[in-house]
Amino acid sequence: MNSKQREPWSIKLATGYNLKNIPLTLATDYNINAGQKDTLNLGAELWILDLLALRMGAEIPSPSGFLSSLGFGIGLNLLDLYQFDYSFSPHSTLGTTQRFSLIVKF
Repeated sequence: MNSKQREPWSIKLATGYNLKNIPLTLATDYNINAGQKDTLNLGAELWILDLLALRMGAEIPSPSGFLSSLGFGIGLNLLDLYQFDYSFSPHSTLGTTQRFSLIVKF
């Protein structure tokens, strides 16, 4: 059999910006994937007293309705040694996705 099959590929262009007067980070990335629609992801993270992070993001175009494009999360920083992160995002194929992570710095 002599068939030519192209390897999948993707390109991601990303940037982020930290605002000077408030602890807010804005981020965006543009994804180009072979054989799929291009997507744009937008996100923001706000730190309150270097203790609590509030996060929100969106994917454009939305996979299946506006609410399925939104994601939310929180982070908790303890003594600059431990960080706990949680995120919640609806997903059209997988259903609701929840992620937990614990970071230990040493």
